[in-house]
Order: sequence, then C-alpha cells, then structure tokens
Amino acid sequence: MLFFAVSSLKNKTSSFYCFHDFFFIFIRFSWVVLFNYQ
Repeated sequence: MLFFAVSSLKNKTSSFYCFHDFFFIFIRFSWVVLFNYQ
C-alpha cells in the first residue's frame, strides 16, 4: 500500500514537472516570437 502511494505520488510529480516544462517552453517560444515581431 505504501509503495503504491509513493509510486502514485511520483507519477503526479512527474506529470506536474512535464506540464511545467511544457508551460516554460511555451512562454519562452511566445516571448521569442513577440520579440522578433516587434
């Protein structure tokens, strides 16, 4: 049961980090596009 909880928590944190990386890349990309088209 403890192992299952730990693995579930790991999956949640990894998905959160994946979303955070995607968000950061999206912000960076939009910033570069805005900077280029000013």
